Amino acid sequence: MRGRKRGAAQWGSVPGAIAFVWLGLVVLLPLGLLVDAAWPFELREIERVAVGRVLVRGLGLSLIVAIVSGGLGLLLAQTVAPVVLLALLLVSRSVVAHAVLAIGFTPGPLAAVITLIIDVLPFAALVLGLRLRTRPLALIEAARDLGAGALARAREIEWPHLRPAMLVACTWGFLQGLGDVLAFEVAGGGHAYTPGLLIRDALIREHAPARALVCVVVLISLALPCAWLITRELTAAQRSDWRPVPVPPAWVRAAGWAVLALLLVAPAALLLGDHPVGVGPSDRLLAGLFLRSLGIAGVVAALATSAGFGLALASRRLANPAWLGAAVLAPLAIPPSIHGLLTLGAGTWLGLSPGPTLTVLALLGPALALGFVTARLMTVVIPRALIDAAIDLGATARERLRLVWLPLARPALIVAAVLTLAWALGQAAIPAFTSGPGGDTLAVALTIHARAGSLALVRRWSLLLVLVPVLAALAARQLARWRPR
Repeated sequence: MRGRKRGAAQWGSVPGAIAFVWLGLVVLLPLGLLVDAAWPFELREIERVAVGRVLVRGLGLSLIVAIVSGGLGLLLAQTVAPVVLLALLLVSRSVVAHAVLAIGFTPGPLAAVITLIIDVLPFAALVLGLRLRTRPLALIEAARDLGAGALARAREIEWPHLRPAMLVACTWGFLQGLGDVLAFEVAGGGHAYTPGLLIRDALIREHAPARALVCVVVLISLALPCAWLITRELTAAQRSDWRPVPVPPAWVRAAGWAVLALLLVAPAALLLGDHPVGVGPSDRLLAGLFLRSLGIAGVVAALATSAGFGLALASRRLANPAWLGAAVLAPLAIPPSIHGLLTLGAGTWLGLSPGPTLTVLALLGPALALGFVTARLMTVVIPRALIDAAIDLGATARERLRLVWLPLARPALIVAAVLTLAWALGQAAIPAFTSGPGGDTLAVALTIHARAGSLALVRRWSLLLVLVPVLAALAARQLARWRPR
């Protein structure tokens, strides 16, 4: 047993080192370049006042997003199937922003906040649903036998168990609101100046890196603990027995379905409006961009799935995998627009011009985290005893990978690839800063057409960005149920 533990530590040390090197390249290197550009750090009085006001405004709006997403996410987690939440999670934020305007909302802070809530809600519900599936039933039954009422059990047992997941959901929503550019620019119409917009203008339009550095440091200082919290939730889920979510009271079910109906109103309003007649030059251009988007998403999915799967296996062999998980998940926790801006700065320093290559590199960080999360959750079903038996029989690491891991974990690999492909295909916030002229992806091109007023064309092609996540979620559901004979 001692030799097995020593071997596991050695086996996990290399992927752990790779994960931290990746964190340095994706997060710390761009941050270091920004610090170097802003040195010597100096802000005039008027800049300090402006940054302070923007941060206060962003904190207030993001707090609304976090609180509403956490509360409504708990209702969704108790009533809506995870496959539905997964499909909603993969829908592009740009599609959601256009959909909110299609409903009839006037561009402004309210429309932007609603866009962010719709975008963040599925993630919050999935995280909270994971916690609900690991409720301490024995402790709850013991409290019931001792005469504790439903309110007492909820206050003393269920809420403390649920609180870490609620913290993750609210922190995620807070971060997305604080660093968002897309929702506040498209649905918000630029009427609410927030930290994300300030960072974009300071880096791209005004060449004021010191001003951007303040907000970037605030975001990264929140993103790293958020990645740590998500990793703890994954670890807790792996080490717990999963059970069905308990049937909620009737009023909770009614409220949850009402929230889902409100979430579906936005894409329905976008897709069911007027569509163009016939096929024009713009359609042919968008068709070409769709094929290019598929190519970019395919490369990202292949690289992220294989690397994420390897790191997920490494995390199973570590006594404390939280550090490795936090290093991998950090790019996912950073708001997409900020990640795109930082990657653009690092790419410029390395001599990479905006284009497909830089877009692939930018998408790879969050996609790797997504592949890691998917593979780690799905490899829970592989018995640890089977792997230990292979080790006791003298199987090498390569033999265990070929004869045990790959056959049993094939569904996890395929699910991770499908979900990562759907996520990368719908991304607009990151490629908006790393794409070449006109955009490298369909999502970016649709945002450009929407700004030009071609909403009918946007409706037609947004259907693809909605159908792909739905089909990906359904495929993931079927593949998750498949087991090798």
